[in-house]
Amino acid sequence: MQPTRSPYALVITLVSLGILAAVLLTGCQSSQSPTPTQPHEPVATPVPAHCDPINVITDGGQSVMTLPDGSQVYLADHTEIDIIPAGYCPGDDSISIMLKQGAVAINSVLPAGKWVVITSSNGYIGQVGKTGLVTFDPSSNTFSVACTNGSCTLAAKPDKLTTLNCDQSAYLDTYGNFNGPFNIDPDTLVQFGSWLQPTCAPAQTSTPKPATATPTPTPTPTVDIGATATAYCGTFMKQFPMTPCPTLKPSPTATP
Repeated sequence: MQPTRSPYALVITLVSLGILAAVLLTGCQSSQSPTPTQPHEPVATPVPAHCDPINVITDGGQSVMTLPDGSQVYLADHTEIDIIPAGYCPGDDSISIMLKQGAVAINSVLPAGKWVVITSSNGYIGQVGKTGLVTFDPSSNTFSVACTNGSCTLAAKPDKLTTLNCDQSAYLDTYGNFNGPFNIDPDTLVQFGSWLQPTCAPAQTSTPKPATATPTPTPTPTVDIGATATAYCGTFMKQFPMTPCPTLKPSPTATP
């Protein structure tokens, strides 16, 4: 007796064969080699720009920061700054300091023509070329610069800078008025060390003499006649006790 076939068997078989064929066809297509492409040029990844300032606060004593270029920034007690060292921000070869309160003493070793730029939180600006002291009092909005070596500048706006020479100080009041220049009070610099004391080149006060000028004779030293006579009298009286001492020392050829 022959087995009875289901009417659906043929349909199921045909569907299974169709699915198998589709799978095989898809596998063959996916295994084909991809079309060759041109190699890509390497893309340089930009260096991240580190321009965020560094915040520094002193509370309980003086502090000093030695920057990568060798410059130093001394912070007095109760001072707050935001600082961007030279080279920290790409393309910036100066030192930028936002002085929020207190005092900073600058010892710069930047190349000639490069400044340490100090701005106050109210927008005043000072620049130090070599050494100087900069202070800001936010309660009175007074901003001062004491220039102890090289040149410095001070202004309420960057386009109106006033130059300060060595051993000169000045300040801006709450209205931005320029006051000075004044001679620096050395006592205000003592706490930071002797390096901050003014070291200015001596000013030339006389006109140099021409090369053909006749040399000025060396003045003859003034002799203290009284001292010479007194010293001589001691020796004279020992030799001639009965003879009054002369008022002047006689010449070697004179006879007493």
